[in-house]
Amino acid sequence: MKCLKVLSIIFFTYLSILNFNLKSQNGIGNAELYIKNFSQNDIIVSLYPASAIFSGYTTTTPQFNYKYSFSRARRDGNPPQWPLFQDSIYINGGVDGLLTNEYILFDFDDGAYYSASNNVFGISFGLWRMDLYSPLTSDTQSYYLDYRDYNIGNYLYPFAMDIYIYLDGIAPDSVNVFFSGAQQIVPISDTRFHSRTIKIWDQVGRIDTATGQQLPPLIPNKGTFTSSNELSTYLTYPMDATKFGATDFENSGDLGMNLIINHNISTRDTLLQSPTNILIPVKGYLKINPGNTFNIIPAVNGFNNLIVQDSSELILKANSHLIVDGYNALTLKERER
Repeated sequence: MKCLKVLSIIFFTYLSILNFNLKSQNGIGNAELYIKNFSQNDIIVSLYPASAIFSGYTTTTPQFNYKYSFSRARRDGNPPQWPLFQDSIYINGGVDGLLTNEYILFDFDDGAYYSASNNVFGISFGLWRMDLYSPLTSDTQSYYLDYRDYNIGNYLYPFAMDIYIYLDGIAPDSVNVFFSGAQQIVPISDTRFHSRTIKIWDQVGRIDTATGQQLPPLIPNKGTFTSSNELSTYLTYPMDATKFGATDFENSGDLGMNLIINHNISTRDTLLQSPTNILIPVKGYLKINPGNTFNIIPAVNGFNNLIVQDSSELILKANSHLIVDGYNALTLKERER
């Protein structure tokens, strides 16, 4: 019986790899996210921020400091390398129309692009929304990719950071996900994908070949990111992703990662969303370092609410300041018992 189980796992793995080889047709190269249209109809793919976005992952030396920033991490003297079709150095997702058998690539932050013959766009740490639009039916389906893990790029075998998404349509049972090296291609309608969200650290379809069971998820690391003064607009929170080339944004105040403020920061006088909730991540922190001020100023079209969630921390170091002015609010959520 044990021998039969092992043979079944091997055969299943073979079929999965065969299916993947038939699907892929093109390599992902130096990119980390590959989306291909296998349907018979055009699909427009749009990827944009659904939280605050952070940069810093790079394979170059010295490494760029991890920051709350839309600037790509590569700092090796080379010119901006993506997006290829526009003069931009920002991490802003991207949008492209895919005909049958066409694909789109997204590079994770370090700027090393796949090929000048294909559109290559940029993503980084944070939550991203993926909208799939069918011009034939005028229908849009939305999904999420969660890259909120500081350990991205340092995963140990068998986990990997490359994701392939195969579109047989735009409905959940037609959006198929494959983590590089996994044993299964899994539709996003599968219950293992919660709330239509692909989590980089929870690699659905990666099977323990010894047991035939789904490998448990990794524990995501919220890391250590700092404020940036590279651009003056980086000193106003939350940042407007559309000012850096994104097609849209949502939940820009949801930090999602640990953040240390090393500069004098203020909020916007005209809010992107009203009210604007600035969320310190659960089991994470927002820290204001000595001599710096986070000034939550009055806005003309609503108010900000800085929310310290359950199991999160707001840390003010010596001689630092948090100013909550006007109709703005500071909310301390009670720890669940």
